[in-house]
Amino acid sequence: MVKRLLTIIILLLLLFGLIFTVYLVRRQTQLPGRAAQTGVLSLENSYLFASPLVAKVGGEKITISAFVLTDQGLGLAGQRVFLYAAPALSAQIVKDETDSRGLAVFEVTSNTPGQFNIWANVSGGGQIKQQVTVTFTR
Repeated sequence: MVKRLLTIIILLLLLFGLIFTVYLVRRQTQLPGRAAQTGVLSLENSYLFASPLVAKVGGEKITISAFVLTDQGLGLAGQRVFLYAAPALSAQIVKDETDSRGLAVFEVTSNTPGQFNIWANVSGGGQIKQQVTVTFTR
């Protein structure tokens, strides 16, 4: 009798565990996003990122990422970004309109060795305060 009662309790606990597990797996979890479709553009929060910082002349590319952010630090989607650099650099647009993370991407190359500053403007907003410096070597 005790064995039978213990078996029933164990089976009920297993059944409860299975039901709870199915509930957790099927439950839809919503995480807050980091992007904003609207918001106040912050040129001070927005920034440029270059990777790598050094490349060889004649074809090696440096990727320039522009993150356009709101005053709350959220990515601002749908903003057009314009990249500016020395005439010795050749810039290619990968994506000049920001995505849901506020990201626009460019690639730069050079046939001239040297160190170059790069800056960016956001359409209708002005110049992003931060600049990046990249180097091209032989």
